[in-house]
Amino acid sequence: MIDWLELRIPFKPDSYNGFVSLIKYQLSEEIRLCSSDILCGNEIGSFLPQNLIHNFESVKSSFSGLAFKINPDGLGEYKEPHIILKGSPAKILQGHNIYGSLDFDLCFFEFMYVLNSRYPKIFEDLDINCTELREIDITFSAKLDNDQTATTVLESIGNIQANQTKATGVYRGTSVYFSPQSTYVRNKVYLKNPEVLHQIAEAERALKKRPVEHEKNRLNKLIKSMKENIEFTKGLLRFESRFKARKLEKLGIPTQVVKFKKYALQQHKTFENLFELLWGEQWNPILKKYEGKTVNINNDTEITNLIKTKYIKFKTVNTYSTSVPDLVVKSKRVPVLTKVNRLTTFYQLLTLKGYKDLKQTYPRTSFWRNSKDLVEAGIPEYQLHNMSANMKNVVPLVRLINVDFAKQRPVDYIEPKSQYPLLRAV
Repeated sequence: MIDWLELRIPFKPDSYNGFVSLIKYQLSEEIRLCSSDILCGNEIGSFLPQNLIHNFESVKSSFSGLAFKINPDGLGEYKEPHIILKGSPAKILQGHNIYGSLDFDLCFFEFMYVLNSRYPKIFEDLDINCTELREIDITFSAKLDNDQTATTVLESIGNIQANQTKATGVYRGTSVYFSPQSTYVRNKVYLKNPEVLHQIAEAERALKKRPVEHEKNRLNKLIKSMKENIEFTKGLLRFESRFKARKLEKLGIPTQVVKFKKYALQQHKTFENLFELLWGEQWNPILKKYEGKTVNINNDTEITNLIKTKYIKFKTVNTYSTSVPDLVVKSKRVPVLTKVNRLTTFYQLLTLKGYKDLKQTYPRTSFWRNSKDLVEAGIPEYQLHNMSANMKNVVPLVRLINVDFAKQRPVDYIEPKSQYPLLRAV
């Protein structure tokens, strides 16, 4: 999927007379401006802002937003007045980036729709045909049995080096970054399920702040779209590459959007998908390093779930008024995990020492009681009896990391449509 785009769009030469006026767009489009200098005016209490700048702002869509900024004097070596537009096409189109489109036209024109809807006068002054592609994220996923297995594989990836590209470590236990400061390409592997759960929690917290009605509706749509697809994220390990313009140019790929689209179409005519080729250019050398390597997969998630289902209990915790004795102002149910934790620890000991060895060293009464409780939770007795010390499920790593280009989206996935053609027809 195309997970991110950053575009640089110049102003038409005839839309400005020597320089682009931020004041003009502040008056006509109400863009927010900042000033690095303020001079006192002749009258008491009057001020004159100097050196006006336009910081990045979020241009809202039905689901997500686009980062937007005007650089009236150009930026760095690029001296022409222009805007920067960047964001996730998938989030703009469908509210999430759990999966998405490889249709560059669809992604590009939805960006144009969002900008045109909010700032039509600025949009009219832009030279869309000269748009430059500054960054593009290409992401494909491997589907593993569960998040525990995916985490084990992720930790192994942190030790891989390929083509002088070294993983910099696991951040927050869910991501590994490769050369994150590179000005050419940045690679990242991460677990999708924890990211989506975090995004849902953030959106739900924002709802509790009682936003205005249109923002409330947007957040509700966003939460609904993510929750409907949460099952698809389980065990999903994402391999993401962010290509910068310098890398595309080094590969001989044009960055002007019109030429880039023609180049991609030409590749497609030879039965090769440009985005799959680009992704492979980065990840095939890294994944090749896994050949001959194995990983030990101990899948305790199912066991833990069985124990929780059988033995988790809840208790009511009351919060009392500080001014009125015995007045309950708030009640909530909280889980009691004492037995769950005890049985989970016992099962882990069985995994480490084996049934026979643990039986010899564990208090007799506690051993039989815990074993009986595990059987009642749904774990077959013969499975417990056959557990041996340091049981291992050693699997070739390359077998686990199976990135199937044909299975990146649900079977009932319907490609969203851009609203841009409808806007242009009005």
